[in-house]
Amino acid sequence: MTEGAYTSNITVAEHHALRAVGFAPVGLVMGNYVFNLRDTTTSGTCGYTQPDAGDRLFRPASVVAPVVRAAPEMRVAAHDAHERAVNHMRQECRALGGDGVVAVELTTRPFPFGGTEFLAVGTAVRATGAVRSPEPFLSDLSGQDFAKLIEAGWVPCGLVIGLAVVLRHDDSNPLIPRRWRDNAEIRGYTELAQAARTAARDQIRHEVVRLGGAGVVARAVSLKLSLQLCRMPQRAGHDRLAEAIVVGTAITPFRHGGPGTPPLPVMRLR
Repeated sequence: MTEGAYTSNITVAEHHALRAVGFAPVGLVMGNYVFNLRDTTTSGTCGYTQPDAGDRLFRPASVVAPVVRAAPEMRVAAHDAHERAVNHMRQECRALGGDGVVAVELTTRPFPFGGTEFLAVGTAVRATGAVRSPEPFLSDLSGQDFAKLIEAGWVPCGLVIGLAVVLRHDDSNPLIPRRWRDNAEIRGYTELAQAARTAARDQIRHEVVRLGGAGVVARAVSLKLSLQLCRMPQRAGHDRLAEAIVVGTAITPFRHGGPGTPPLPVMRLR
């Protein structure tokens, strides 16, 4: 490889947009963390609000149904794994003399030899001017979006991750339609997905406040569903898990940005 050459995960358009606002790419940076992620809850319940709710598929409305509950141990473990991967990437950026990382991509996938791999990939950039960042910033914004942010008078505070894991016991569900062919809401699943996304949104808000940001530009919202055997000894059946993740960039203003260049209805030839 030619000495001084850099690698990146950005496009040509992103490269030009970054240089236009005073940043130059210095290299591709990565961080990964392989972790055995599973629900290790040893306290609380699997979602039932009374021990004798019964196991029939359709129960009277007077009988309390399973409710959605949080799985804090699993949420903390997953969030910590993401943070460790991101911190490894930040260390690579610092080693290259970068001021920050843009176009960050976070992925989670099963590792072939066991466990789950948390991977963070991005392009380290360095300011071409005299003003330098004391600590590398992280952003999942593309090169073009990052340039627009700077031109508008805003800067990234850091990458923020809102993550929530909730579960709902599912060996008996009075809210499932009697026939799957019915056109009816499956309320139990609606509540499960809504609870996960709401908790992830609240979590990312807390992360923004912790970094001193004025807001967040969220680019990725995902929901992953899985099934596990119920861990409560007095209950048979399964628990349905919902993991919601919201990823974005916390931002704060540093000056009053201008309106920017309006799009041209026609292209000037001179």
